[in-house]
Amino acid sequence: MAKLCPIPCLITITFLVILAFPTSASTDKSDAQALRDLYRSLNSPPQLKEWKLNGGDPCEESWTGVLCFGSSVIHLKLHGLELTGTLGFDLSNLRSLKQLDLSSNHIHGDIPYFVLPNVTQLNLSGNNFSQSIPYSLVYMKHLRHLNLSHNTLSGPLGDVFNGLENLIEMDLSFNNFTGDLPTSFKTLTNLTRLFLQGNEFTGSVIFLANLPLSDLNIEDNHFSGLIPEKFQDIHNLWIGGNRFNNGSNYPPWNFPFDTLPNEQNITSPPSTNLSAIESYPSHKVRGHKKKGQGVAGIVLMVGGGTLIAACAALFISIRIHRSRREILKSLGSCEGSTRSSPISIVRGPYIAINI
Repeated sequence: MAKLCPIPCLITITFLVILAFPTSASTDKSDAQALRDLYRSLNSPPQLKEWKLNGGDPCEESWTGVLCFGSSVIHLKLHGLELTGTLGFDLSNLRSLKQLDLSSNHIHGDIPYFVLPNVTQLNLSGNNFSQSIPYSLVYMKHLRHLNLSHNTLSGPLGDVFNGLENLIEMDLSFNNFTGDLPTSFKTLTNLTRLFLQGNEFTGSVIFLANLPLSDLNIEDNHFSGLIPEKFQDIHNLWIGGNRFNNGSNYPPWNFPFDTLPNEQNITSPPSTNLSAIESYPSHKVRGHKKKGQGVAGIVLMVGGGTLIAACAALFISIRIHRSRREILKSLGSCEGSTRSSPISIVRGPYIAINI
């Protein structure tokens, strides 16, 4: 009689079947058509292996840069493939797409009006896109990472950021944007990293004052007026190359002036950096605070180690002293004249550090 598969075995087989099942389905028709249209718009490049203008199954045939779940395309990564052409107009058919990375290519033209309702990462950096950001961006409610840096985008930013509460990182650096920042910036309540350097922005930065930013680069623009006092809470801050008011009536900040970022102490990113979100150099505006914390940590470690060593030595010496006393007592009068050498208690070194 054949042995029955134990319960753990059944669970394992079921789990493997579930994992294998989604990849066995053919690609959704609208997804496949969207990729064929993109292939045509990109001038049918040979580096996109397995891609076809007609027919074909992107998920079954493992088209270059395409990742599927079940019959749906969820990732499209075509980074640094020397692609040319434009984006076409059918990207909106990729309804399940979560990540779109077309960075470091030579794609040109406008960024078309497309809506990817489930996208979380959108990276079009390092291309030749022109014009401005399409209003369709407001419909990408799940977007968390947006990188449009190192293009030739221009003109004022419209109010295209309303409703993007999930956005945590945005890079619009090294374009030709002009005008004031839109009021919709203040709705980006979860934005922690923002890079606007290398543009032609003007006006105030007040809409950035209440954002939970840890990294902010606005250098080399034409921003003016007062620097919001809350900028002092931003851990990594670059503000040089603007027209901020720093006259005699400038309101005081709560940390020393010599730690303010300026054109002399800013570490500029390399001009070839196409993904500031991923690899932007860290500049510690208030590094002296971290240094103090490091010294305090060393003091605590040394002090704690010294205390433990002293306690251990004291405990051992007491045990030795008691043991020798018992031995001497048991020897009685025959060794009554014998005295033990004094047992010294080991004391840890005393460390005094002025902080």
